[in-house]
Amino acid sequence: MRRTLAALLIFSLFLAAGCGTVQEYSGPEFSDPWAGLSSEEASAPPAVSETPKSAGAEYVSTGTLNPLTGQSNLPSYMARTRPVSVLINNYVKALPQNGITAADLVIEAEAEGGITRLLAFYSDWRSAPVIGSIREARLHFLDLAQSFDSIMVYMGANQETKDAAKARGYKTLDAAYYSDKELTYRDEELKKTRAAEHTVMTNGEMLTKVISSSKMRTALGDDYPQTCFKFAAGGELVIPPAFRARAVYLPVGLNAEYHFDETTGLYMRSLAGAAQTDLNNGEQVGVTNVLVLFAKQYANPNDATMVTIDINAGEGYYFSMCGGRKIYWQKGVGETDRIMLYDEKGNELTLNQGRTWINIISTTLADRVTWTQIG
Repeated sequence: MRRTLAALLIFSLFLAAGCGTVQEYSGPEFSDPWAGLSSEEASAPPAVSETPKSAGAEYVSTGTLNPLTGQSNLPSYMARTRPVSVLINNYVKALPQNGITAADLVIEAEAEGGITRLLAFYSDWRSAPVIGSIREARLHFLDLAQSFDSIMVYMGANQETKDAAKARGYKTLDAAYYSDKELTYRDEELKKTRAAEHTVMTNGEMLTKVISSSKMRTALGDDYPQTCFKFAAGGELVIPPAFRARAVYLPVGLNAEYHFDETTGLYMRSLAGAAQTDLNNGEQVGVTNVLVLFAKQYANPNDATMVTIDINAGEGYYFSMCGGRKIYWQKGVGETDRIMLYDEKGNELTLNQGRTWINIISTTLADRVTWTQIG
């Protein structure tokens, strides 16, 4: 009952005109998703796979729930275990990355100068492949990592991020404080073609050893829900009803694109005009859920070369199974408060089971997020 009342209160704040609160959205109006479509095109149902690959066809159920995907595919020994989140480089000279197709959840946000980084979450981190390259943390990434009760891994941090982690008592894994080949290592083969800062990697074996020896809390908090978001029940599919979206274009970082694959039910991700692939296996990133969250961004008052992002509240979009809709999102003021997603009526949003990619974009760029029903 308390959660329902909270959701209604949040939704009312979004609808209030001229309220002057941080919940108020001040970006451009959303464009008409049906503009340019014939009545037949607008009413035709999307042709999609009945079962998205990442929603059940690629694994055998173990009966152990993955809190990041809603799937029951974790080893039993990872039940109710905190995920690991790794801050991964997304700079053009550091592509392709390692381990991004294995991530259960990825959050992309700007770090500085229009360059984004990826906060990649792994529920079964003991079995994680090579992950990297790993870069420095920023305060908004710390906020996001802590909100999912994750064990955050990164290589160095600016002072405000260090101070925040210490003040909160949030124990993280900063590879800068570990010896070489303890938590991370530099890939010697990649050093032949990349600058050394773009070669820092980790893997499941390293993570397991360091986390086990550090005596960090590994069990999810008692108040953490069964899943980080509300997911559809097994076997059910959610097709967001407002508009069709076979291709989605985002004005962030290296201009990410998502193109819907009807054979798998996944959105395949491209970057800088080419498929975004994983160096581990050569596969292109494909996800069931694409979330676009608009947030206020401004120059960091302590260092104008860096960006500060208010991980607080705003509007956005949800894309899945060739459909899309407008959404609202809200994160509480507490460090451990989760991001909550709502539909236009203030109900908690239901996502399809599977992997999710969250794109955090400045409200000033909202009108440059576009989609088309043409693949």
